[in-house]
Amino acid sequence: MNKQQRRELRVPTDISMEVNQIVVREYPIVLPKILLMKMHNISVGGVLLFCYLDLDLGLGLYLCSTVVIDGVQMNIVCESLRKEKQLDGYYYACKLRGLTISEQQVIRQFVFQEQMRSRRLIFSSHN
Repeated sequence: MNKQQRRELRVPTDISMEVNQIVVREYPIVLPKILLMKMHNISVGGVLLFCYLDLDLGLGLYLCSTVVIDGVQMNIVCESLRKEKQLDGYYYACKLRGLTISEQQVIRQFVFQEQMRSRRLIFSSHN
């Protein structure tokens, strides 16, 4: 992970992601059935995905999906870098690949808004 990625702020989320294609070594595989995942957290640099299925995907795969973040639909590609088995599924730490500048801005704005919302909740619970 490079220094720029470490500087990007990450916030928790529960955005659903429907993976419809996986790319393995430059070969796209269109899935016969949508693979539903949840974004556990997100930053401009990457996402932590959770899959409720006992589906052990390899590392280095590219998961392709269309998601809506803050009302904006975008096609995203997630490169799986790490995985962790849980009792009810797998976590996949992924790097976001090929985001446009405007998509990066949407994600940064979303992260900022979620941080502010979280801080307001913490502040209001202390008063």
